[in-house]
Amino acid sequence: MTSTSIDDLFHSIQASANGLTLAELMTVCPGIARRTAQRLIAKLIQSGVLTAAPF
Repeated sequence: MTSTSIDDLFHSIQASANGLTLAELMTVCPGIARRTAQRLIAKLIQSGVLTAAPF
C-alpha cells in the first residue's frame, strides 16, 4: 500500500478482530509515515469513529 488514505487506515484497523497497535498498523500499511498514521488515528478518534483502548 503506497498511498494510504484515512479510509484505508480505518479499514485496516476494522478488519482486525482485536484492533491494531500502531506498530502492527505500520506493518499492515507500510506506505504511511508513523506520524501521519498517528494524526489520522487521532482524527478518527476525535470524530468518534474509533475508540482508543486503554493500555
